[in-house]
Amino acid sequence: MNQHSSKQREVFFYLGIAFLIISLILVGIVFYLLPHLLFGWVYDVPYFIMHWRGAIVQFYGFSNITASWVIFAILFTLAILSISITVFLSVSNTQIERETKAPEKAVRDGRLSRDLQSTSYHLIRIIMLVLLIIAIVEIFEFIIFIDEKAVL
Repeated sequence: MNQHSSKQREVFFYLGIAFLIISLILVGIVFYLLPHLLFGWVYDVPYFIMHWRGAIVQFYGFSNITASWVIFAILFTLAILSISITVFLSVSNTQIERETKAPEKAVRDGRLSRDLQSTSYHLIRIIMLVLLIIAIVEIFEFIIFIDEKAVL
C-alpha cells in the first residue's frame, strides 16, 4: 500500500508541476495580450492571434472587438481550468500524504497550518507585486505613446 501511494503521489506531483507550468504560461499570455485584444493597443503580438481573430471575424461574422473578447475568454478559461487542475492535484497529493502519515498528523498539523498560511501570504504578495509592475508598465506605455497621426 505504501509503495502504491508513493507512486501515486509522484504521478500527482509531476502532473501538478506540468499543469502549473501550463497555467503560468497561459496567464502570462493572457496578460500580455490583454491590452491588444481589449483596448486595441498596437505592439508586437504573435501572428497566430491576429490570424485567429481574422478567422473568427470571417467565419462567424463577429466584429473585431467581439472576436477579441472571444479569444480573451477562451485563453482565460483555459488558464483558469489549468489552475483548477493544479489545485486539485495538489489537494489530492496532500490527502494521500496525510493518509499515509496518520500517526504523525497530530504533531505536524499545527506546523503545516502555519506553513500554508505563510506560503499563501507570500504568494499573494508576489502576485500583487507582479500585477503592480504590469500596471505601472502599462501606464508608462500609455503615457509615452505617441500617435502617428499627430506626428505627421
